[in-house]
Amino acid sequence: MTLWLAVLGCSTPSEPPPALLIAVDQLRADELGSYGNLPTDTPRIDRLGARGTQFTRAYAPSASVGPSRASLKTGMLPPQHGHREEGPESVEYGEWVRRVGWNPCEVTIDVSEFKKVNSVLDNCVSDRSRITVVWVVRGEQSSLAQLDAVVGHVVETWDATHPDSMGAMVGLTGRADRLRVSSSVLLVDDILRVPLMVWGPGQAVKWEVDEVVSIAALGRTMARSAGVPLADTVGTSGRVYHESTVGYSQFGTRPLTAFTRAEGRYVEGLYGRWYPAKGEVVRQFEDPQSGYPEASRELSELIDALGPGTGLPETAWVQSVDPAERAQAVTLVSKLRSALGRGRLGAAQRILARLEGEFAGAPILPSLRTEVETQSERSESSRSDAVPAAGIRSPAAP
Repeated sequence: MTLWLAVLGCSTPSEPPPALLIAVDQLRADELGSYGNLPTDTPRIDRLGARGTQFTRAYAPSASVGPSRASLKTGMLPPQHGHREEGPESVEYGEWVRRVGWNPCEVTIDVSEFKKVNSVLDNCVSDRSRITVVWVVRGEQSSLAQLDAVVGHVVETWDATHPDSMGAMVGLTGRADRLRVSSSVLLVDDILRVPLMVWGPGQAVKWEVDEVVSIAALGRTMARSAGVPLADTVGTSGRVYHESTVGYSQFGTRPLTAFTRAEGRYVEGLYGRWYPAKGEVVRQFEDPQSGYPEASRELSELIDALGPGTGLPETAWVQSVDPAERAQAVTLVSKLRSALGRGRLGAAQRILARLEGEFAGAPILPSLRTEVETQSERSESSRSDAVPAAGIRSPAAP
């Protein structure tokens, strides 16, 4: 953390510089060329990494976009700000914005609907609020090339009128690999390891930092770079906190909590698991050991240091099912939605019946039933529209 602050905090201008913050949902670090995915589909984003400092081991605090976004805004972790499940967050910007004197101007851009002429973005860029925050919604269908074009346009628009400014681009969460869709309920690198790049006056150029950092600390370090040092509110010192409530929200399992440090990641639900690191990557699968009492104590101490924690009922922590035990259910949900997307209603109905039989009472089931019923109604409507009404004959052929 000392190096993380030193690299970002070496510039202390007398007045806060204008700043640009781009936050992208569902973007894994290993999807970008600058993080080793070559040949690259993201040349514009890759150039941002070369333009300043790129962090090779930056991690999201939550497996869900909403809580991670709240952490970025507040500079706090989910147990501290209380937004712990997916959904729109209502938190305010934290001390890092107020102390610097920045008044954020926010823009939300959906990659799938983006058009080059964006008046909202242009108005925000020309605003004198001094920090423009661009939330980029990637979604499931947008390609890396499309995302790269959007981020490139945002940066070019900003640079045209802010030549001496600071900037940062960060991922809010990763996304499950298609071959490991079940990892969406776990705390693995697919979900947690995200890109983080910073640039601007005083920043090292073409520099990489491999220290373990949390994106929740980004606002505080941007403030420090603007000349306003702030205290550490996320309790990190070469170790970062994570949690996932995806299994709890969808399948009624116990929430997962975890920490990552240089050697690897300890994850605890109903059971504890250790995922060792190899270089910059934490392995997908845990070591075949049965207990990790020292790591469990370390996690408990970290959670205690964060305070009492808000946002989840006490009953969440007495659930008797570990999220890993619902990996098959996650795969079935993915197959169900894929079947609906391809118009295979019968297959979707069969998968739903299996889910209802094997995972009765799962919180996600009502929404899945609604999705299947909606598709069924559309199919019925399409068929009725194609059949002539009774008693009406088509004109006879001459």
